[in-house]
Amino acid sequence: MPVVAKLSKEFYEQFGEDVVDQLENWLNQVGEACRADVRLFCGPVCAPADSLLQQRVAQLRAETSAAVANLRSEVESRLAALEEGSGRGSR
Repeated sequence: MPVVAKLSKEFYEQFGEDVVDQLENWLNQVGEACRADVRLFCGPVCAPADSLLQQRVAQLRAETSAAVANLRSEVESRLAALEEGSGRGSR
């Protein structure tokens, strides 16, 4: 979404509506061209980093899921031992 340049009232009074409107339009066109250039140049540069980030996020999710599963298993085991009255696993 483009950000529209809006110049001050004093600027309009000094230079007139037509000149200031043309300047605003030109500034907005330049801004959009700059944003397009950034997207064009940064897209290929950022793609490998984004891919690596997605890979690391997937690894972290897998490790977290495994850790939660291990923790769940340990908790269930200790609860079962407590329910049996053996007291194993309590500290």
